[in-house]
Amino acid sequence: MKFKPICYSILMFLVTGIWNQAFANSGASFLKIGVGARASGIGSAYTAIADDVTALYWNPAGLAQMRKKEIAATHTELFADTRYDFIGYAMPLGSVIARTVANSDRAKQSDQIATSGRQGDLPRDDKRLVFGVGATYLSQGSIEGRSENRTQTSDFSANDLAVTLGLARSGPALPLITRKASGSQGTRSSAEGAYRLPLSLGINAKLIRSQIADISATGFAFDIGATLPLYHVTTLPLSVGFALQNLGPKMSFINETYSLPLTLAGGIGYQVLQSLLISSDLKYQPYDSQTTFSLGTEFSPVSMLSLRAGYLLGADGRFQISDGRTASSSIQYPASSIWSFGLGLKIGPSTLDYSFNPAAELGTTQRLSLSVKF
Repeated sequence: MKFKPICYSILMFLVTGIWNQAFANSGASFLKIGVGARASGIGSAYTAIADDVTALYWNPAGLAQMRKKEIAATHTELFADTRYDFIGYAMPLGSVIARTVANSDRAKQSDQIATSGRQGDLPRDDKRLVFGVGATYLSQGSIEGRSENRTQTSDFSANDLAVTLGLARSGPALPLITRKASGSQGTRSSAEGAYRLPLSLGINAKLIRSQIADISATGFAFDIGATLPLYHVTTLPLSVGFALQNLGPKMSFINETYSLPLTLAGGIGYQVLQSLLISSDLKYQPYDSQTTFSLGTEFSPVSMLSLRAGYLLGADGRFQISDGRTASSSIQYPASSIWSFGLGLKIGPSTLDYSFNPAAELGTTQRLSLSVKF
């Protein structure tokens, strides 16, 4: 099994097909709603720093940062009796599978394993796999039905579901970066100054289903992501992340087809102090001709408490929750508030996160997340 070739093949196949389509407004808009109260509290600037099970949404490569099993759930109260829920689980697959996937590199690491004197131990920079599965569900309250001549009919409901399977690989994947050292023969390359940049790669496959009354549409999509710490190059605690989200063919709903909300995201994270993290994201949605920039910060005065704030710039302000193609079956609400705030409380292996996004006359969007590592 070769992880990188699979990623590249799927990427080329999907991108080639997608960019041959004319740019138009996308559907399946619920895929734009972020998951996790921590990410929401810092303005959704999470592409480079995702390191928990919610990386299934933000950047699948972030799963590779996990060294323990984790289960998490998020409940979001939106507007007009609309609720958005997420549940996810992720687990490292272990050194045996990791070595199988990285079989071509195992010979290079055998000397390090022998030197450690502990059979079965992996070198510090060895490759590893992390698997994740998650589901998001958007449910709306009762919607008033109207006929073609605008007379009232029976009420109906609408919902959207996405089930995601993710796989991430962590390990030294980029060429050696060497530092120069002075020697008797002039400047030369120092073996002690050679590093492999620990690139992480991730990929998601997701099944999407949208339903209004008794009419439904089904589709599929892929996400591809990468994260890369830069401390070996800059000596600063920096990390960068990139993600392509919702790569897939159009979905058909009744007699219409629509593109999925393709998103290109890039981000950077900077651990200013042990207790202070700053992150930013730049995202572009070509089918909606929308670019957003977000900036967030997380301050942890003590290890069990985190305070968060974020700012988002450039959102168009409104989009459809459901994929109904008539006015009677669509509800709109702000894509994101300008400001976001949140806090996190860690007690043992459990973490409780809360965030809220003021939305003027429509009220406040609130998220509550609970995660447990074991």
